[in-house]
Amino acid sequence: MKIFKITLILLLIVSLISVSIYYGKKWVSTSPLFIISGIEITGSELIAKNSIVSLSEITTKMRIFDIKTSELKNKILSNKLIKDVSVKRIYPSTISIKIKEKQPVAFVISKKSYLLDETGELLPMPEQIRVYDLPVITGIKNIETKLKKNENIDELKTIINILKLIKKSEINLYNNISEINFKTSDLLVFYLYENAVPVYINKIDLYDKFYYLSQFLEYANFNKILNNIKQINLCYKDQIIITEKTN
Repeated sequence: MKIFKITLILLLIVSLISVSIYYGKKWVSTSPLFIISGIEITGSELIAKNSIVSLSEITTKMRIFDIKTSELKNKILSNKLIKDVSVKRIYPSTISIKIKEKQPVAFVISKKSYLLDETGELLPMPEQIRVYDLPVITGIKNIETKLKKNENIDELKTIINILKLIKKSEINLYNNISEINFKTSDLLVFYLYENAVPVYINKIDLYDKFYYLSQFLEYANFNKILNNIKQINLCYKDQIIITEKTN
């Protein structure tokens, strides 16, 4: 008799659990509480939030349990401006999307305009127009043709190395460069923010040349003589050749 009672009680418990699970699942699958009511997006500066929502393909008719975070992440990463993304469910009805965008270091101007990131990758111009204090890169030939053929663009590697070198060693000079033009494969022209003074420089002993240029600009600014300078030439070893404007 005792065994029968114990068995009966166990059967009742199992039945109650089964019924609870069944109605619990049914409630979860039908309750409006779990219908997505909000999408929180953070870290998006280059990309408009509505574009991220569009990429995610999330609608307010979907339930939070319908969202597969790994699939959603891959959809959002299809945008080339995005470096990484994390997706979380916030119960009962919110999806959190945290964006990490690629960091632009320069503009590249050709037939089209691009952003250049720190790895040397060309990125499409962002939808959200912001004011970037970044140097403009000009004079690189056949960019679009090389992109179509998936060929390397060696000038981009050169620019990345130059910008890293300047930023590491002469940050004030880095902030004073408005444009870098590829005059030839070996000759670059830096244009300064102040008075658009051109600085001619080849790719030999760059570390020393950037140091000399930085020191000279500090001297020129202190003595307020930059307005009188037509161009600066750093193509010769251990020399800065200054050409002054003529009246």
